[in-house]
Formats: sequence, structure tokens, C-alpha cells
Amino acid sequence: MNRASLPEGFTARSATLEDVDIAADLFKTYGLATAGADDINAEETRNVWQSPGFSPATDIQLVFAQAGQLAGNFIGCSLPVRSSCNAFTI
Repeated sequence: MNRASLPEGFTARSATLEDVDIAADLFKTYGLATAGADDINAEETRNVWQSPGFSPATDIQLVFAQAGQLAGNFIGCSLPVRSSCNAFTI
């Protein structure tokens, strides 16, 4: 992720397994807002993040707003597991 393109006050960092709960909440909120689906949960997110060939530290960047709340994420485009290229904020 090009951190220079973030809005002022926003920061990005690599995800860790400790971020599963907050990331799952964000994914669920995004799913509800865009598709009316809220079937994403922490257990499913943890399973994906622990899948062979997937590393949250290198495959996911979390974006935080100035106040510290999770505001978005970026998932790399060349992943073997659930390959996607997403960037969004809520």
C-alpha cells in the first residue's frame, strides 16, 4: 500500500493474528453495507489468515483513522487463498 496516498492522520500497518476480531468486525460491516450479508466472523477470518500460503503480516495492510479505530484494509492481489484486491474504508 502506498502510505503516502492515505488521508492525513490515517496510518497503515501489517495485520497480525491479534487483529482478527477487529478485522472481522470491519469485514462484516462492509459486507452488510455492500451486499446485505453479515456472515463473516472472527473464526472464519482466523481460518483464512492461518491458511497455508497466506500471511497476514505480508498479505494484509490495516488502515487506521486518526483516533485509532480500524477504518479499512488492503488485501494483496496475488494471494493463493481467497485472492482479491480490496481497498475500502468505512
